[in-house]
Amino acid sequence: MDGSTTTDGITLQQSTSEKSFNVKRRSGINSVGANSDGGNANVITFETAHNFINGETVRVIGETGQVPDGLESNTIYNVITSGSGISTNTNVKLAKTLNDALNGEALTINGNGGLLKVVSRVSDKNSGDIGHPIQYIGTGSTTGWYINVSTAATENTLYSTIVSLGTTDLGAATPRAFINRRNDNRGSNDTLYRVRYVIPADGTVTARPPVERLHLTGNQHLYWIN
Repeated sequence: MDGSTTTDGITLQQSTSEKSFNVKRRSGINSVGANSDGGNANVITFETAHNFINGETVRVIGETGQVPDGLESNTIYNVITSGSGISTNTNVKLAKTLNDALNGEALTINGNGGLLKVVSRVSDKNSGDIGHPIQYIGTGSTTGWYINVSTAATENTLYSTIVSLGTTDLGAATPRAFINRRNDNRGSNDTLYRVRYVIPADGTVTARPPVERLHLTGNQHLYWIN
């Protein structure tokens, strides 16, 4: 995962599973509302241009454990990327639901809180949701699921490779992939791990019988008895 550290000490990271954008700060104050670019209410300004999609689910992360009034920690919101007060691709608003985001109904927030970033995670979405890499097309002659990939030639070599091979090498359609499940015919004696616990009859240390949650150590390993 690539990243670059800003002057505020927050690292901007992007990968296939997450998009993250730092909230801009002026004189130690978050660029939100009156302090945002344009000074419009409830608008959040990022340090760099974002690539969120209108309605996409996001979280607001406070590096110091604080978030602006009107928001709650560890809560999923929907981002508004266009409409009233949003004049550049560094500005967004937040909505409580997808319908609110599509209708431009933003939450009322302020610039309180510490260092902030707005994060979109694949794990917060289902296939077909706005912003998820797996989407479904169900119109026209082409229907089915597909995967969104980067449009930059330097980051997407899959498409060019498929085109260069063509149907001559690949055929009219690639074969279907499937998984065969195999029955496990082993008996229980062959599928359980067993350990022998021996209490020495004599020794310098007094031993005790095994009890629930007892720790066993040996050969640099730690074992639990349940």
